[in-house]
Amino acid sequence: MKRTFMSLAIATIITPLTVGIAPSLTSPVRAATPTEEIGPDFSEDPDISPEKEALIQEVIEASNEAEGILTSVRPALEQDPQVPQEAVDEYLRRLEADYVDLVTPVYAEHYNMEQLQAMLAFYQSDVGQEITARSEEFNQDTFERVRSWGEMNMREIMEDMGY
Repeated sequence: MKRTFMSLAIATIITPLTVGIAPSLTSPVRAATPTEEIGPDFSEDPDISPEKEALIQEVIEASNEAEGILTSVRPALEQDPQVPQEAVDEYLRRLEADYVDLVTPVYAEHYNMEQLQAMLAFYQSDVGQEITARSEEFNQDTFERVRSWGEMNMREIMEDMGY
């Protein structure tokens, strides 16, 4: 159950951010000046013991988290007709390649070794594997309900405010 909610939470965060990235893929590129921040400096991630890093990677793999994120992000990217399919494919290829390295520091910050071991044991259990197998469909259904709810409520809010 925790996996499902974690994936949903991550997809809920990443999908809007990714959709926000899509317009920038078709916008003119401007070089940053030496004093401008281009984005987060991932090289400053905290030191993580090799044991903890390996355990985090096992948890991510056992939970099938990266695949769930890619599945959730793809439709949002493909909705924008200005973004060529080739760019979507390349973006997803890079996200897949970098995903574990991107989220490992987040896991390290929020979970201790005991919690990570418990998560891994759960995902390797029969129940954990069943939940993981169903999570993609569950996340898609949940995303669609939230999206529909959001569209309906935003229309209502805009009408109520006179827009």
